[in-house]
Amino acid sequence: MNKKALIAVVVFLVLSFILSIAVSGVLYYLWGKNSDGASNFNWDSFSIDLPEIGILEKNNTIAESDNTTVKNDDLITKQKEELAEQEKEKKAKQEKEEKQKEEQEERDRERKSDIDEIEFALAYADHDSDTDRYLYPSAKEMPDKIEFDFFGVRLDPVPQDPSGNKYLWQDNTDDNTKYCIAAKMEIRSDAYYPSTEKKDYYQCDSQSDSCYYTDDFCTIE
Repeated sequence: MNKKALIAVVVFLVLSFILSIAVSGVLYYLWGKNSDGASNFNWDSFSIDLPEIGILEKNNTIAESDNTTVKNDDLITKQKEELAEQEKEKKAKQEKEEKQKEEQEERDRERKSDIDEIEFALAYADHDSDTDRYLYPSAKEMPDKIEFDFFGVRLDPVPQDPSGNKYLWQDNTDDNTKYCIAAKMEIRSDAYYPSTEKKDYYQCDSQSDSCYYTDDFCTIE
């Protein structure tokens, strides 16, 4: 063996010895020794610590899963509450619309009754024996009362529309042998409930839709 090889072997052995002493010192520092000089390091404890780490990780995973479940439950609960609130608002709106419709129908029934009452009062019109025709109040709008020479006052006051306005009356100042009155309906805003001196022209049940007419119902021929 040459000189260089011998030196290399010696250096390796020295370094190995130093490294072993350093490792031993570290282990001694970490685990130390008890009063009788025995090491405090417990291989049994070391061997069972490894699965405990896995259990801790599993527990953490379960805890995270539980948190996610709680969040999902909270979200579902919130969605149910929102749906319940929407359903409540929808029901309230529907009830409001139904109530509004009932009120409109009630006012329309009142309008029909008023027109029938006015029509009944106008049936007491004075008879003109010269022309053999009946004479109705001559007015440009619905009069405040229905009065005749022979039968006197037949209706006072004349009822008004539930809105507070007068019912429709076609101007008959040029020919008071005719009249045309009407109530504008509410449930059907494009329709009217009319009455004219031509009773046979408007033959219908007062509760029937056939009693409704459009804007030209008062055209008198």
